[in-house]
Formats: sequence, structure tokens, C-alpha cells
Amino acid sequence: MGDFKGAYEYGLLLSNLTQELYSDDLKNSISNLNSTLEIQERELRIHELEKEKREVEFWFLLALLAVVIAASIITFILLNNRKRNKISAIAQEKLTELSQYKAAFYSNMAVELKESIEGIESGLNEFISEESDLKQSSKGAVNFALHNANKVKDRISQILVASEIDEGTIKQEKEDFYLHPLLHALPKNYSQEAGIRGLSIVSDIQVESNDVFKGDRTLVKLVLQNLLYNAIRNCPENNQISIKANMTDNLLKVELNESSPVPSHKQQEELFSGAHKSKKTDKLVGFGLGLSLAKRITDVIGGNIGVYPGPDNTTTYTLQLPSS
Repeated sequence: MGDFKGAYEYGLLLSNLTQELYSDDLKNSISNLNSTLEIQERELRIHELEKEKREVEFWFLLALLAVVIAASIITFILLNNRKRNKISAIAQEKLTELSQYKAAFYSNMAVELKESIEGIESGLNEFISEESDLKQSSKGAVNFALHNANKVKDRISQILVASEIDEGTIKQEKEDFYLHPLLHALPKNYSQEAGIRGLSIVSDIQVESNDVFKGDRTLVKLVLQNLLYNAIRNCPENNQISIKANMTDNLLKVELNESSPVPSHKQQEELFSGAHKSKKTDKLVGFGLGLSLAKRITDVIGGNIGVYPGPDNTTTYTLQLPSS
């Protein structure tokens, strides 16, 4: 009995020792496992953080590169525009200088030509007055020469006015003058040119003999002359040109109708710029610088000039000039 009890106690002791031993190993194993998992988790987190850092660095560098490229493009555009503006300014300055030089040259030449023409005209007039027994045919030839000399003077006056407009030195000599004689003389002064092309000029001048216009008589005359002369050159042969004029509320209104077809929309835009010129047909020269000068003078005076479709596929020019 005693041996059995001793064996039992010994077994119990051995069991307790074994349990304690396995319990410590289990605890150590679990502890080691937890440590290993924590290390792995920490390493995984570090790896993820490094990956995120690399991604942030990549996008940052990409954004920085985009900013640098954009800044380079903007800088190039600004420098290019600055260079272009500088070149444009220099070119504009040169063009202005050349334009002024050209205008001054034309002005000086026009003055010399006008003086020469006036000398010829004076000599012819003196010749007619002294030669009372001059043959009728000779008188006609002299009068024809005087007429053409007067036309040349008008063209020279136009060159002078155009030069003054280009130079910015145009001045209006404002004075009171009667419109009636100026408007009635206009068709007569161009009857010879109209007759050569078989054209008739019909006028309806509703201006009283005492109607006074205040402005530059020379400029008003040049505008009217250019309108009519352009119509004579552009109108088909053996047709009619009509002129209507009236004075209302200190505003001179003129309508000139001629039988040529209505200009196209594009031609109407270019008509008064001097950029358009119709094809030369027979003696037809068409739109030229005359209308351009008429428009420029009209702008100086402060009026309006335009072109519109007339009746039966004709062309009507309108002019409005204010009395100062």
C-alpha cells in the first residue's frame, strides 16, 4: 500500500512538472509567433509606405515636369510675341516713314506739275485772246487742249489731297458757297467724256439758287467729280447716268445711278478701298482709286458714301455731306 501511494505521488509530481514544462514551451511558442507576426506586419507596412512614397515621388516629378514644360512654352510664346511685336513696330515705323516720304514726293511733284499746267493754260488763253481772227477749227483745238489741261489740274489736285490725307496734314478751308452752280456745272464739265462713250447725263438738281453750303468747296467738288467720273468709266456704252441732289436740314444728299450691274457683296466691301478694279473691257476701266479718294475725303468732311442695288439691275451711289 505504501509503495502504491509513493508511486502515485511520484506520477502526480511528474505530471505537474510535465504540464508546467509544456505550458512554458507553449507560451514561448505563442510569444515567438506573435513576435514574428508583428515583425512581418511591420515589414509589410514599411514596404507599403515605401511604395506609396515612390508613387508620390513619381507623380510629384511628373507634375513638376509638366509645370516646367508649360512654363517653357509660355516663356517661348511671350518671347516670340515680344520679338514679333518689336519687329512689327519697326516695320510699321518704316512703313509710316515710307508712306510719308511717298506722300511728300507726290505732293512736291503734283505742285510742280500743277504750276506747269497752269503756265500752259495761261499761255493758251492769252493766245486765244490775242488771235481774234483764229480759225474756228483752231479755236476748237485750243479749247480741247484747255479742257484737258483743266482735267489734268483736277487730277493733280486729287493727288495733293490724297498726299495731305496720308501725311495727316489735310485742312478744310470752311467757307460759305452756293451749291446750285457747282451741281449744275458738274454734268456739263463731263459731257465730253460721256459723249465719247455714248452716255447721256440726266440731272435732277432740287437745290435752290440761294442754298448755301458751309465747308471746303474744293473737297466737295472732288468727291462729286470722282463719283461722276467713275460712273462714266464704269457704265456700259450708250446708256444713261442720272444724278439727283437736294439739300435738307443742312445735309447735301446726292444719288447717282448708272446702268452697270450691281457689284457683288465682296466687290461692295472693296469698292471704296482701292483694292477692287473691274476687268478692262473696251474703253471700260471700272472701279479705281477715284472712289477710294472720294470715300477718304467724305470721311474727312464727316459724311457718308455707299453703293446699293438700283432699279432694273443698275447701281446707285449715295452721298451725304453735312454743312458745317
